[in-house]
Order: sequence, then structure tokens, then C-alpha cells
Amino acid sequence: MKLSINQSSSLSKNTRHFLTPEGRTMYKIDAQINLTTRKTHIYRTFSSMPEVPLGVTTPDLVENGESYTRIATIEYHQTKPTIFHFEAGKESCSEHDLFKGGKNPLNYTYHSREFVGPDGETYTWKIQVSSETPKLYNRMDEEVAAYDRAHLGVLSPSPGPATLDIATSVEHMANLIVITWAFVYGLIEQTREGFVGTW
Repeated sequence: MKLSINQSSSLSKNTRHFLTPEGRTMYKIDAQINLTTRKTHIYRTFSSMPEVPLGVTTPDLVENGESYTRIATIEYHQTKPTIFHFEAGKESCSEHDLFKGGKNPLNYTYHSREFVGPDGETYTWKIQVSSETPKLYNRMDEEVAAYDRAHLGVLSPSPGPATLDIATSVEHMANLIVITWAFVYGLIEQTREGFVGTW
């Protein structure tokens, strides 16, 4: 499943829409940026879900006739670990709990982040900083998801928007892939911009 990513920005917010090949929105990511808080809200459209989660009766967001449910919020801190809030705050954990390495951030490097999927398997985001293209691998070191940045301009061999390509074998955990991608890509942007929490 290849999702194209359309981005828009304002002074206080960066927004990304993840679109299916048919042009329908599947995910929306809103990154709120101000002097006191940096939070990223991740939404999924009701129409793209196999079934609406139990207990979800009203949308968290309605936009252009599409209803969304918030699947996660990433809350950035400069002096404390990043906190992940899942399903509108029903469950929360720190980045050191979500990603392998435990409480000690020295147990993992900037260039990779490991997490355990709902299938019990270990997956690793490998960050290629020079090209800004994080890729996700399974324990067999097979690529199962890859981000490709936008190719713009007349000199680009194949112009087009940024994409996130998710292999069929891991589509069942697409929500977690998008959530962890948002965090990992945030690491790249933090390095590029020189401050914490651009996502």
C-alpha cells in the first residue's frame, strides 16, 4: 500500500494528509508548534477502517465531509522523554517504553529505533539522515515500509509527492507504522532544524 503525502504549513501548525492510490485520505497528521507545547495529533478516517473501534461513536475531527478518529498524540518534551498517548489518551507510554532500549536511551542509537509489533515481532526503523528516508525492517532484515521524500523540479527524474510505502504483510499494523514513522521522521527534522519537537 503506497500512501502519497501532501503537506501544508502555517505559523502554528504543519499538516500532512496521507492519501491512498485512489486519492482518498487515510491518515492526517497535525503538528502543533508554539513556544510552550509541541504536540503531534495523528488521525485516521472512519471510511478507511475495517471496523470502527469499540466505544468510538463520535468523530474527533470532521473535515471536508470526512470523519476522523484520533489514534495517537505525540507530546514532546525538551528535558523529559517524549510521551505517546494512544486512542485519545486511553493508554500512554514514554518513548523508552515504546521503543526497545528500556529506560536508558544509550541502549539505542539515533540511527535506529526498534519496537515490537502487535504480532510479537521486532521491527526496526533505520534512519538514513543524509537522504531523509527512514525505512522499516523486520527481524529478517527485510524492508517492510519505506518513506521517500518528494521529488520536485524539472530536473527530477520522476517528480511526485512524498510517499510512505507499507508492505502487504504489515498492513494489519499500519496505524502503528504511521505513528512510529511520525516520531522517527521528527528526529530527522529536529536534527535539521536544530530544535526539539518539530513533529
